[in-house]
Amino acid sequence: MDYTKERVDKSMKKVTLDKNILLGGIVLDNEKCQVVHMNLKAGNQTDDYSNDRDILILNISGKITVATDENVEIVNEFELVEIPKNVMHVITCLEDAQVIAFKI
Repeated sequence: MDYTKERVDKSMKKVTLDKNILLGGIVLDNEKCQVVHMNLKAGNQTDDYSNDRDILILNISGKITVATDENVEIVNEFELVEIPKNVMHVITCLEDAQVIAFKI
């Protein structure tokens, strides 16, 4: 199942996330922001990544770490990490996790 986007009215758009999708993907992408859903399994690790936008990582369920050159944060359910633009980071999944990343 892919992400379902439906127009609720002219000023609002609703997106339904699929918690069973393999890995995840971009659910919203416009000039203001990009929203990425990640469905991670324990042991998954992202490649080194940085972006020219600030990134907010919201862990919905499970447990992940977010590591930069300077430190490693354990991120539990309903915790949020802010990564400044152009900072290289890696996400490691410790327990199956549903993660939303906002590039703003």
